[in-house]
Amino acid sequence: MILLSALALATSAQALERQFAKGYEYASLPVCTNEAESGLSLYKDGVAYARKDSSFILSMPDSVGQASTKQVNDEMLSDLRYDGQFAYDEKNQVIYVSHEGLLYSVSTVNGKSAPVQIEGLSAHREEFASGSSLAYRRWRYKVPGVTGLYNPALNSKGDKLYFSAELAGGKGGTDIWMVTKKSDGSWSAPANVASVNSKSNEDYPFIAGDSLLYFSSDRPDTLAGWNVFRSRMKGKPEVAMLPEGINSKGNDYNFVGNGKAVYVLSDRDGNVDVFGPVKKEEPVVETPVDTVVPVDTTPAIKEEPKVEEKMPEFEPCTFYFKFDKTEFVKNYDAEIKRTVAFINHYSDAIIEISGHTDVRGGDAYNQDLSQRRCKAVYDCLVKAGVSPKNLRSVGYGKSQLALPNANDAQSHLLNRRVIIKVVQ
Repeated sequence: MILLSALALATSAQALERQFAKGYEYASLPVCTNEAESGLSLYKDGVAYARKDSSFILSMPDSVGQASTKQVNDEMLSDLRYDGQFAYDEKNQVIYVSHEGLLYSVSTVNGKSAPVQIEGLSAHREEFASGSSLAYRRWRYKVPGVTGLYNPALNSKGDKLYFSAELAGGKGGTDIWMVTKKSDGSWSAPANVASVNSKSNEDYPFIAGDSLLYFSSDRPDTLAGWNVFRSRMKGKPEVAMLPEGINSKGNDYNFVGNGKAVYVLSDRDGNVDVFGPVKKEEPVVETPVDTVVPVDTTPAIKEEPKVEEKMPEFEPCTFYFKFDKTEFVKNYDAEIKRTVAFINHYSDAIIEISGHTDVRGGDAYNQDLSQRRCKAVYDCLVKAGVSPKNLRSVGYGKSQLALPNANDAQSHLLNRRVIIKVVQ
């Protein structure tokens, strides 16, 4: 998503994650807090990310495989209040950001901003909401039928801009799109990157050396929710899901990296944190010491061991919903079958079905919507054979947001969820 440094270009011939495949494990970075992190973007000599209303630049580790611990608050980025990730053009000292679903270019020299002029998408001078340094230009896109342009990414030359959007001609849901810079500085009409898109949702593009396109998707063949994929940009496209470790049974997205480290946002531990590779500690092997052990010749009294089967831990399942609906965003048959199998074996288990909404809308409406989403999952489980006595439902409305500061389509989606877990 950046005009790549020489280091990134040197390592882009092979997949960035491969050098961290053996001898590494992925862990949340020491800089993470109880607040959700968002918007990973390569920027200058580090990685930018946001937390609440502040943006930080995390330094790359001193050596490969170390955890990053040095960071600074960046006032200019914090003042922009952009949504999701941004793209950095080092040569022209410009960053491309999304704000309220609209793309802007912002000078890193003087902070001036302007709407990105894309063929077929018009911009109109109009009053702009206060509270952001983008507001003083008073520009806003007004495009019928366009729900939002998010998460821009650049190739190394800075002449191809990628982003996610729901546009006419897409494959379904949110797709990855690409525009090419023209001689007058404007951009061509959006082209669908058909080789990576599917009927599901694709988002968070990241370009590595103009040879690999990384992105996230919630297509049916993921480990659970959203996972990270990559595809070749030259020759025959081959879409492959990144290995477990980078991916998990939670939601994994917004992959970025270079030759020293790779990072991904993930809620695998319950909170959305920045995860990166750290070297596994080598086990300490103690040299055995010869000792003489006295032998007890007393006959042993044999007793039949009492085996008490303990209920194993049940990994919670998360179901995501379309906006303002009780309709799933994808097929969750695998999660339903796993839950049924568990209840069939442990018939005394109690499953809690907890429903949530995103932040938009009133409290009373969202409380009712969360309960209706619980009912949708409840009905699926009962229809599959789970007894109602094993189930209990509770709707939380918008009181327990996974991402309290959600401001883009992907963040809102992660809040629209129902979680099923064993509570007894």
